[in-house]
Amino acid sequence: MTIIDSELLMLKSEIVSDVAANGGRMDNNASVTSGVLNNVFPSVFRSERIAGSTKYRKTFLKVANDDDDTLFNPQIWLDRRTPGDDWVVLFAGTQVDTQADIGGGEDCYGCAILKTNVAASAGSIIVTVEDSTLATGAADEIFRDGDTIRISNKDTPDSGTGTEEIHVIDGAPSVSGNDVTISLTGTLSNAYNTDDNLYGTRVMSVLEPSDIEGSVTGVSETTAGDGTYNNSSYPILIDNIGSIEQTVTITFDSATTFTAASNVAGVSLTGGNTTTDYTPSNDDVSKPYFSLELDGWTGTWASGDTLVFTTHPASTGIWQKRVVPANADSISGNRAVVVFAGEAV
Repeated sequence: MTIIDSELLMLKSEIVSDVAANGGRMDNNASVTSGVLNNVFPSVFRSERIAGSTKYRKTFLKVANDDDDTLFNPQIWLDRRTPGDDWVVLFAGTQVDTQADIGGGEDCYGCAILKTNVAASAGSIIVTVEDSTLATGAADEIFRDGDTIRISNKDTPDSGTGTEEIHVIDGAPSVSGNDVTISLTGTLSNAYNTDDNLYGTRVMSVLEPSDIEGSVTGVSETTAGDGTYNNSSYPILIDNIGSIEQTVTITFDSATTFTAASNVAGVSLTGGNTTTDYTPSNDDVSKPYFSLELDGWTGTWASGDTLVFTTHPASTGIWQKRVVPANADSISGNRAVVVFAGEAV
C-alpha cells in the first residue's frame, strides 16, 4: 500500500493561545479541516488591525498511514500570498517546542509573485514580496542561497492546467525594495507570465524536513541480572496513527510482569508481561502507542529493573507566523494556503 492524500493530516498543537506556552505537543484530536474559516488563525478585529499584531500558531503534518509507511522527501510551502495586507510565513518546529522557544532568526518560508514575465530557458527571475521584512537579508527573509523554490502558475496545487517546476537558488538573491532577483541553478523549462491563470505566477520557498516516519531513540536498561530487550532483532514498533512523542519507563514488579509510565500528562499506560506482545492502546485513535514483541525479551528480569525508551511519531511540527501591519485594511475571506506533499513507495 502507498500513502494517499487523505492520510496526510494537519493537526493543531495541544496549546493554542497567544502566550509563551502556545504550541507544545501534537493534539491527535484537533484536526485542521481545509478551507474552514479560522481553522488555524483567529479573525482579526478592528482594534488589532489598527494597532497591528504578530501571532504564532503551531501545526503538525502527520502521516496517518495504517501500514506505517514512510513519507520520503517531504515538502511544505505556502502556495499563495494572503489577499489582505497581512502576511504569513512558515518555519520548522519540533515535537515539543513552544512559543517561548522562538528566538527570531529562524529560516522562514513564504510566497512571492512574479514581477516580470520570463521565457523558457531563463536563468533568473524577479519576484515581489509582500513586505520588506521578507526580502533577502531582512528579519523574515524567505529566499536564501541553496533553498529549494517552487514556481507555479496553477490555480491550485492539484490543478490539471498550468505548469510548475522546482529549482534551487544559486547564490544570495539581490534586493531592490520589495523586489528580489533570484538566480537559478539551471534554467526554466517553461515560460511564465505575471497574469497567468487566476492567481498569476507565484514563487514559493520550500521547507524540506527529514523523511517523516516513526522512530525510537534512547533505549536503555537498568537490570540486576541479565534481563534485556533485543531491540536489534525485535525493534520497538511505532504506529503511524497511534504513536506520540513520549518517554516510556517500564518497571518490572516480578520476573515476567511490569508496569509502564509515560512522561506525558494524561497518558495512562496499562501494565504487561514478557509472555505476550505488549501493545498499549492510544484510545484517542484506537491504535497502539507502540508495540514490544514477546520474543524481544531475553534473560532474567527482576523486580525493580527498568527499560526506558522515547517514541517519536510520524509527524513534523511547523510554525505559522501571521503579521498584521498597523492600520491594515479590512477584508473578508482572507486566507493562506499551506501545502504538504512527499513521495511514497
